[in-house]
Amino acid sequence: MTTARRLSAQEVVLSGLTRGQAGGVVVLHLCQRKPLGAFGAFLVLALIFSAALAPVVAPFDPLEQFSGKAFRPPGGEFLLGTDYAGRDMLSRLIWGARISLMVGIIAVTIGTGFGTLLGLVSGFWGGRFDLGVQRVIDAMQAFPGLVLNLAIVASLGKSTENVMIAVGITMIAGATRIVRSAVLSTRENQYIEAARAVGCRDSRILLWHVLPNVMAPILIIATVGLGSAILAESSLSFLGMGSQPPNPSWGLMLSGSGRANMISSPWLAIFPGLAISLTVMGFNLLGDALRDLWDPRLRGSR
Repeated sequence: MTTARRLSAQEVVLSGLTRGQAGGVVVLHLCQRKPLGAFGAFLVLALIFSAALAPVVAPFDPLEQFSGKAFRPPGGEFLLGTDYAGRDMLSRLIWGARISLMVGIIAVTIGTGFGTLLGLVSGFWGGRFDLGVQRVIDAMQAFPGLVLNLAIVASLGKSTENVMIAVGITMIAGATRIVRSAVLSTRENQYIEAARAVGCRDSRILLWHVLPNVMAPILIIATVGLGSAILAESSLSFLGMGSQPPNPSWGLMLSGSGRANMISSPWLAIFPGLAISLTVMGFNLLGDALRDLWDPRLRGSR
């Protein structure tokens, strides 16, 4: 004799709503549970929309120089002021979001992609291959991330593309370690033994049984890694190893006129620094919220 599953109060409410209304209720519920995560998601969405709509949102061309209007303070025609060359700071910040987001996405794709592959194979098969991979990862993590980034960019050359490669390579080590740890615990489950017992090949077990069960940490690595990648790009640009003038990079804006005129024109350093801080904080808050929602041990936490 079977018993009907008892519906929760939330399911009863959602059953009487349209799909759009139900989605709104779920989003509102998540915002109430994880307000900091919702705030982080808002910051991330603001960054994405400003980067995607930069030609429409930006009031001026980021490279346009207005004669006789250098070092204008915020207000009036230029909401966030102008730099030493008379360029609009707001427009440069909006276009700079494109560079930061592009670097973050490509670097995370490189780091998470290769890290996931190495972590899956290393953790599942183990043995000498696992030992060799882990010793290489140990060697990579022995160097500070910024030092390793500087070494790679110095050997490849100064450009935004090489910054993406350098930051992506640096992220491989951490991603490999986290994915390997998740695979080590997943491969001991009984459904993996059952799959082996019915004759499934290792490749099928990896793709259909192991990978889906370690997707949560992979997505969290990617989310948090976006903020770290943007911060790394800004640091390299600040040191003159990333984007080169006249590109509107946030780190380049800080290292150029922002550092040289920090006392007389503080807005040149405040606004790029604030953009970097809010972006990194947004990705970190969103990543923490996703971790709490997807980890069964933390689902009851606030």
